[in-house]
Amino acid sequence: MTLGPGSLFTSVLATLQFGGVVEALRSTAARVVYVCNSTTQPGQTDGMGAYDHVARLEELLGPGHLDAAIINRSPGLPEDRVARLAADGLRLLDPDDAEIAAIASLGVRPLVDDYSEPPGADRQLWNKQDTLRYDPAKVGAALRDFLQTTKKEGNG
Repeated sequence: MTLGPGSLFTSVLATLQFGGVVEALRSTAARVVYVCNSTTQPGQTDGMGAYDHVARLEELLGPGHLDAAIINRSPGLPEDRVARLAADGLRLLDPDDAEIAAIASLGVRPLVDDYSEPPGADRQLWNKQDTLRYDPAKVGAALRDFLQTTKKEGNG
């Protein structure tokens, strides 16, 4: 089961507020993986880091129910791309090793890599900001690798 990426408060956490969803995630034999946002969102997650995103979800689900988090770290992003994001009010979530260790201390396995899609033309999105997007093939490979190398209790 994957959660995200998406607006932390208005998409990811909001969908978990419907009756029975959190309970179902707590009792599933499936592994639960959160795809953490790659940037902050103005007016929603300003000042938050990757740890804060993961911790909010872990707090809602309870300890031991979030198995892993896919976390983007793109050290080679061109400065003009980072500047364009900043001009739109988006701050790149670029967790350092200490933040990754803090995520791991929650009992959540951090799956850290450069998951960003290759740079392309700016997109015009209705009522949304164009952000640093995930490459679906890279995320799919990370999920496949995670599933192949881990087992969940009661799921053989």
